[in-house]
Amino acid sequence: MSTKSSPKSAATKPALGARSTSGPADCPDDGANDGAHDRADDGAHDKADDGANGRTPGDPNNLRITGRTPRVLPRGRHAASRKVVEESQRIRLVEAMAKAVASKGYASTSVADVLALAGVSRKSFYEHFANKEECFVYTYDQAVEMILDDVTAATVTAPGMVEAAVEGTRAYLNFLSTHPEMAWTFLIEVVAAGTLANSRRTLTRERFAKLFADLYSEARADQPDLPTIPHYRFQALVGANDELICIYLREHGRVDTEELLDAIIDLDVALTLGSEVVENLATRQ
Repeated sequence: MSTKSSPKSAATKPALGARSTSGPADCPDDGANDGAHDRADDGAHDKADDGANGRTPGDPNNLRITGRTPRVLPRGRHAASRKVVEESQRIRLVEAMAKAVASKGYASTSVADVLALAGVSRKSFYEHFANKEECFVYTYDQAVEMILDDVTAATVTAPGMVEAAVEGTRAYLNFLSTHPEMAWTFLIEVVAAGTLANSRRTLTRERFAKLFADLYSEARADQPDLPTIPHYRFQALVGANDELICIYLREHGRVDTEELLDAIIDLDVALTLGSEVVENLATRQ
């Protein structure tokens, strides 16, 4: 299987090895010398080592995983606690994994690439993750939770089912649009990331299908005349939506909410209510 399904635009590709504003100097336990030494010999040992042991929605610069941990940590007498340091490292590793995979593809990304972007030592990496696959799956899981948080927040305030579907879809697209590396990781590279990642993808699609099914069930409770819709349609809806976004992402190297929103809503209506609408029209003629 090829590393990429198609080349992406240069605008979305991070420069691998470019220094982050928060390098090893930001981490009291990493140490500048340790980080420099790791990066120097990562390339030689990477293949062997891989098998070893409150975010603001829509803000691409605030990819917070949990709590209020900053990416840039204080040093000296005001140095952060070990727990805060570890959380900051984990956040930077997640960001770095997404950037590296978006730039090179999962198969070609090494632990060394992730370390160079994250500014975290090899020793610290393996304190968090057993290997590259585990780090990738964790990154994928974080994207899932952030997307579901945004989608749920958008749907609970909507006055009705149609509005909830539109606003939930908008929130999903907005996340992918403002986090282009996560979009590529979440939608495209997960397929190439192995059995564990693909099992997570299956579970995630089912969670989204259930979200849509629950919205429709709530609507039917208020409007009993709405037709019963089998669950497989919601499952198909999620897969079709993602495929439509993937096609656009491969062609343009990004996700554009306004260009995709109407098409996805049209697709959702056709998949869920299409046959019933056709039957009703036929009956009336």
